[in-house]
Amino acid sequence: IWILMIVIIIGIVFFFFFSSRFSSSLNDSSAQSRPMMWKLAWRAIQAHPWLGVGAGNYALVNREYYNLDVGLRSEVYDKIVHNAYLGVWAESGTFALMGYISMFGAAILNAWSCVRSRSQFISLLGVGVALAIVSICIQMITGTFYMRSITLFVWTLVALAARLPQFEQMQFTST
Repeated sequence: IWILMIVIIIGIVFFFFFSSRFSSSLNDSSAQSRPMMWKLAWRAIQAHPWLGVGAGNYALVNREYYNLDVGLRSEVYDKIVHNAYLGVWAESGTFALMGYISMFGAAILNAWSCVRSRSQFISLLGVGVALAIVSICIQMITGTFYMRSITLFVWTLVALAARLPQFEQMQFTST
């Protein structure tokens, strides 16, 4: 119960201190253009639902799916969709999207499976890795990982989540 109270207090403080930042960012042209870019990506997905337009080809073909109901031309075009899920779906198709989501889901479940570990370190590491991947999955709704350092961090977390149960076994078999 104490943890829940602390989370609520932090949430209230966070809301009051940062709510003006979030409301001003919604008026930003970048934030306003993202739904338009998502519509454009959705048109590409509708045209190529199973195999997509080809990995890395979205930036080359997105202009083909533009019309006036998507939004102003100057605000819509970009090299990326600003939604990792739509980006994978548009470029690589439905099966790739299912694999992408499944991979992150499996990583979260694998990391979370270590919560009841006999080792407090492994247990806390499992919680931290699982929650970090959940937060990344939420962030991917409005962004992508096009910076190398962020991409390396994401895949390192996924790899760590995949190996956490083996770390627990190694720790207890070696002692």
